[in-house]
Amino acid sequence: MLFFSASLSAKIQVNVGGYYYPPFVEVTEGKASGITLTMLEILNRQQDQYQFNFTLTTAKRRYQDFSAKKYDVIFFENLAWGWQDFPLEISEVYLTGEEIYLALQKPGRGQKYFDNITDKIIAGILGYHYRFLDYNIDEVAIASSHEIILSESHQSNIDLLLNEKVDIAVINRSYLQQYFYRHPHIRNRFLISDKLDQRYTHNTLIRKNSPITVKAFNHLLKQLKDNGSLKRLWQQYHLDSGSAYPKKKSR
Repeated sequence: MLFFSASLSAKIQVNVGGYYYPPFVEVTEGKASGITLTMLEILNRQQDQYQFNFTLTTAKRRYQDFSAKKYDVIFFENLAWGWQDFPLEISEVYLTGEEIYLALQKPGRGQKYFDNITDKIIAGILGYHYRFLDYNIDEVAIASSHEIILSESHQSNIDLLLNEKVDIAVINRSYLQQYFYRHPHIRNRFLISDKLDQRYTHNTLIRKNSPITVKAFNHLLKQLKDNGSLKRLWQQYHLDSGSAYPKKKSR
């Protein structure tokens, strides 16, 4: 045990922030799980230079905690989500994602239902950046221009939709893929928009002068890609393999 403790302390400690963003980070009774946590386990198992530790934050508080240096890097992020003025570097892309509109399937309802969403009650997640809101997360400003309910979980928003308390829920496709895998019987109750709220890349954002450089992190990513670990990770969480490993020209 003493040898293990000494070995662990000899590693370079890297704190990884994360907030409720399923399937990447799920939080149940204060305990985090999901793709980010599994990715940390893989990284810690496959190399011995760095020890990656998870730090739970919230969607709204993540910027404050980053500034306070409570964590060094954050996975599955995008620079456009409020990070433009922070001192950080961006890793290579390792996944792409989409935010889509979800409604109930009803007779005569088709894709034209999503043409105008300004007259509809919409469910979203508190602290998330949406294109239809001009990426604004100020609750007062949002409420003045849209009829919107901001909850703390996608499941709550799906329940609101199923109970017809809202007209549309905005959900990331990665979560929806996993949700339908777990609940295949409910798939035909929903109408999924062809129209996207946004399409984005997933990167790791790394604080400048953090314990790990972007070059070192990209090297670890390449190892995970080359040995098949990333592909197995996406499969484990039932993600569409087409969203992985985008080419350099991807957004």
